[in-house]
Amino acid sequence: MTVKSRTVLRHLWAWRTVLILLLTPIIISPIIIVLNSSESKCAYVVVLMAVYWITEALPVGVTALIPVFLFPLFNIVTSSEIAATYMNDVNMVFIGGLMMAIAIEYWELHRRVAIKILLMAGSEPRWLMLGMMLATWFLSMWISNTATTAMMIPIAEAILVQLKGTSTRLGKRLEKVGEVNALEMKVSPSKEDKEEQSETAVVAENGKVGNNAQEKQPTREKVEGEADSYSETEDEDPHFKQLCKGMSLSICYAANSGGIATLTGTGPNLALKAHADQIYAKYQVKNPVTFGAWMAFGIPLSVVILIVCWCWLQIAFLRCRGACRCCLRGKQETHRSERIKNVIRDEYTKLGPMV
Repeated sequence: MTVKSRTVLRHLWAWRTVLILLLTPIIISPIIIVLNSSESKCAYVVVLMAVYWITEALPVGVTALIPVFLFPLFNIVTSSEIAATYMNDVNMVFIGGLMMAIAIEYWELHRRVAIKILLMAGSEPRWLMLGMMLATWFLSMWISNTATTAMMIPIAEAILVQLKGTSTRLGKRLEKVGEVNALEMKVSPSKEDKEEQSETAVVAENGKVGNNAQEKQPTREKVEGEADSYSETEDEDPHFKQLCKGMSLSICYAANSGGIATLTGTGPNLALKAHADQIYAKYQVKNPVTFGAWMAFGIPLSVVILIVCWCWLQIAFLRCRGACRCCLRGKQETHRSERIKNVIRDEYTKLGPMV
């Protein structure tokens, strides 16, 4: 490729947005020129919007407003009919839900709810998972599933980091200290050996034999320091990998189950409400699908799904390890639990008072 060709391509790439905006309506114009029907005109608008959305030649919000002036221009529908679809009851509920999500995220209310539930849940992995699922489930009732998951994943990640760091450091430290105890038992002499060593030390020059024995003996301080400097880049524990997968999936499942509980929990619920309004309006009958009626139907179903998901995640990812740890709680497990609780308390303290 010559230098001139590269220059031309560089200029075309720099002006790609303008070229897409101007050339796309011309390129797809045969759709309305050849067919010339209401359906073809509607298809023209849909294709035009799809190209603009995919290429992001225009902001997404601006592209969404194209039907407001193109549909009346092509005589597909009137301006009053198309404008009404932009500000109906369902869309206002969507807007209200988005505003609520922004407010919750700005004031970090989701963190308060999640951390408070985690403080009550305890530090066992299975109860931590249940606490995360309950917090996600409750928040997902009022805001979208995607927003709830995006809010809760960082909290779960912080807890998992503490679980990994504490268990790794303590495991290596206890292992090294056990080796030191074995070495001390092996190196420490008996009474007869001590008498022989004392006689040898008198004959030996400047007590070099005793000094060499002490130099070769490792100390607890040295071993514990090595354990503290353990690098976490070694092979990860397969059980911890399973815990990470289970905790991440639990948030997703809880968000989906929480979205069932209320009309505002997820988009399809509101779409059904809008469709039901149109059907019942035809026959001049009041729509029985209301917020309260939906909650009476959705909350019991949502709770059952949440419990089933939690039980399934225990079987699939944790199995009986949590129960074994509960029965055989040792010093390492107690220390890890305290560390996790302290981290959760610190996170809650950082949020400050409510008022």
